[in-house]
Amino acid sequence: MRFYLMLVLFAAALVATGCDLNRHTGEHGQIVFEYYSLEDHTNFNKPIIEGGRVELFLYEVGDEAPLDVIAATSLAPDTAVVDGHVANLVVVHGLAPGRARFEVRAVDEDGEVHVDTLAMRVDRARTIRMYGDDASVFNGASDSSDTHIAMAKLAAETHLMDEEDWEDDEDDEDEDDAVQRLTFETGDRVEIPWTRYSATGEPLIGYGAYPIAIDPPNAAKLHDRLTDDDAFTLFMPEEPQTFEVVPAAGYEGDRLVIEVVEEDIVEETAEHIDRLGTKLAQRLGMRAPRELRLDNQSPHERSTSTLAPLIEPAADAHLNGLLHLLALWLITGLLGALAVWRKFARADAGFRQ
Repeated sequence: MRFYLMLVLFAAALVATGCDLNRHTGEHGQIVFEYYSLEDHTNFNKPIIEGGRVELFLYEVGDEAPLDVIAATSLAPDTAVVDGHVANLVVVHGLAPGRARFEVRAVDEDGEVHVDTLAMRVDRARTIRMYGDDASVFNGASDSSDTHIAMAKLAAETHLMDEEDWEDDEDDEDEDDAVQRLTFETGDRVEIPWTRYSATGEPLIGYGAYPIAIDPPNAAKLHDRLTDDDAFTLFMPEEPQTFEVVPAAGYEGDRLVIEVVEEDIVEETAEHIDRLGTKLAQRLGMRAPRELRLDNQSPHERSTSTLAPLIEPAADAHLNGLLHLLALWLITGLLGALAVWRKFARADAGFRQ
């Protein structure tokens, strides 16, 4: 029962982020197939990555009510297979490059059976693009939602190597490949967005396929049991060190150089002064403007541009509070003096009578 509730909640979340839904009506016009991906949602026919899985959600054409899947089979089992189905969810698994086709039977809430087929493709990845400056960082290795606000963005220093560097690089990487230098804290859980491209430049979909390598291998742990294919998750080690995330053997693409430091060390370095601004913003109940945290200015310029908008409102609020307190003190004093004066005035009038 709890699984079905989670499935309904997940479907509701997909509806709430409708711009990331990829939808397509089956070949016989009986079933609407849908999957979630940030990659070009206008193109449903993106290839499944070799070795990856995709979750397909099935809906009735027209009113878009969820359908209950009765059976799902692959018509090209050498290319892709069906791993299983439950409720209105079907999980398909890409095995080898080629064209895949699936047949699905599902029933609506009125008991009417819908039969449809869906054509998809499977392809092999070649280029791995990693976007370290868009990473999300979570405190500790748990599934906590308490995050360092934009920590990875502020700690990232992305640059392209110059021509001499490429000549000296023993891996002979493509000149378009970026080396991104990131700093995280020990024990952090980090989600790093990526895109895996085929040899023809098409973005690939599917979770469970990770054509990347960690060097040295035991420096960090890859979370390989997630169904999110738009990012990969790393658990930072408990001891400070530096390691790299690179495309696996046979692939090309970006390289991440990750420095893991003790907690609070990042905050004390000048080049990461922006993080002091975000923590100050948290204390003041405000959020630092995104564009101020992500600029490419010098540390001094960043500290000035980031902290000034945060400190000035705080200083103004403090000054206003003092002025209000002074005004209240003056009013109270005047009222007290007036009361004393009236008391003595009455006493003087009575004495004269």
